[in-house]
Amino acid sequence: MRNKFIVIGLVCGLLLSGCEKKIAELSKNTLVVTQALKPLTAINTQAFSGVVKAINTVEILSEVEAVTKKINVVVGDNVTKGQILAQLDDTINKAHYEQAKSAYDLAKQSYERQTALFKESVISKQQYETSEAQFKQAEGAYTIAKKDFEDCQIKAPLSGSIAVSNLEVGGSADRKTPAFILVNYASVEIPFGVTDREIAKITKGKNVTVTIDPLPGKTFSG
Repeated sequence: MRNKFIVIGLVCGLLLSGCEKKIAELSKNTLVVTQALKPLTAINTQAFSGVVKAINTVEILSEVEAVTKKINVVVGDNVTKGQILAQLDDTINKAHYEQAKSAYDLAKQSYERQTALFKESVISKQQYETSEAQFKQAEGAYTIAKKDFEDCQIKAPLSGSIAVSNLEVGGSADRKTPAFILVNYASVEIPFGVTDREIAKITKGKNVTVTIDPLPGKTFSG
């Protein structure tokens, strides 16, 4: 019995000796890397979806009622201020313009002659005033006829892009339905909704970053 205890003691001694050797080897070969922790600033961001809208949107109405003869642009075209977008039938308005111009030229010549005669006391004040009234009447009629004639050309009031075109060749243009809708994307706005829980996080003057689906990879600030 005593011999058994001696054997067990020897075995335990050998096992303990082997464990101590393994621990010593692990302690010798294991590298421990340390890194100093640095405080980081937490960035709180919110994402919202909206639709890009041009700030400058103009409805272009025809100033005269006439048949459309020619359309020079289509939706999506970029145009410049003063560019002719469409030509309306100007046959009647041109005739009125030429008639009014002739009457205006004659009234102007007569008024200039009467003015010279009045200064020389050749004619009475009443004759002079009658000539002056006739001239002003002819001038007013000429101004209106000239505008109606020029308005047969529908022009862009500003530079931008054609968003809507309501004209058709052979169709009638009028003062009620916009012939074109023109937008200028030089300045845009993006309306979007914010929940009650997040509204307190939005402050005036805060910078935002904008991404637009048709322009992947590009960001804009506002």
